[in-house]
Amino acid sequence: MTRQDESAEVRAAMATCVGALPLFTFAPAWIEQSAAFVHPDARLGKAYMKLLLAAWRSAPAGTLPASHQYLADATGLPLALVDEHYTTLTDGFELVDARLRHTRLAAHLDTMVARFGKSLEEFALSTAIAAQDPEQFSLVTVEAAGTRARGKCALPKRFGYEAHPELIDWAAKHGFPEPVDRVWVMERFINYSLKKGDKWVSWPAAFRSWALKEIQEFGHLPPSQVKRLPPRPEGVGPFAKLKVGASKGEVARDHNVDVFASLNQSKPVSAASMRRGDA
Repeated sequence: MTRQDESAEVRAAMATCVGALPLFTFAPAWIEQSAAFVHPDARLGKAYMKLLLAAWRSAPAGTLPASHQYLADATGLPLALVDEHYTTLTDGFELVDARLRHTRLAAHLDTMVARFGKSLEEFALSTAIAAQDPEQFSLVTVEAAGTRARGKCALPKRFGYEAHPELIDWAAKHGFPEPVDRVWVMERFINYSLKKGDKWVSWPAAFRSWALKEIQEFGHLPPSQVKRLPPRPEGVGPFAKLKVGASKGEVARDHNVDVFASLNQSKPVSAASMRRGDA
């Protein structure tokens, strides 16, 4: 392959990527100056707009198949009407490699590729990589794909371990080893989500993130770990022996040191290490 052929192939690929963008940009003059726009049959003007949109979405972008049947299918016009007004409908197009190429749209696409080709290439690559994420794009059958809701959705009615058994093993390995712990964290997550009215693309991923924050950031202990805490003397709280001049924050910190030390006997925790952030 020559350098010129390689460059043409790259530009064709970029033009395809441009045509895949959701927004169709065009100059009104492309339509206003077409033969279809001023034709007495208003159906031709509408059909011409549909052909421009189809050309934008085609691969390579800016082109269309030249067959009369394709034009009839793309515009919804009767084939006989397309045969009669084929020249009017293809005004502004030229025949290149057996395809109709809209000259102004193609020039517009060439300009976009020349100016933003690198960004478009990175966009196409990042989109392709994102599509590999099973949390965002679940592998589903063709039938299921047609009914799958797009974007974020509310909490499914039957969300839980029965619907997502893989979460049982995950929870057991991430701080919820006992069945009572897993039930506890799932119930808290469901109640919290219903109260907040959250919407997520992937609810299993949302559950994992929330469950980790419960332990790591908020310090909420599962039932099995709460049972391991030393019993507190009845009627005595951490502020019962508040010294003169000491703040409640200092007392709370010292109390937390004792709690963490009791849960992690292998690594003693001191107030100094808490201040440094070592714990």
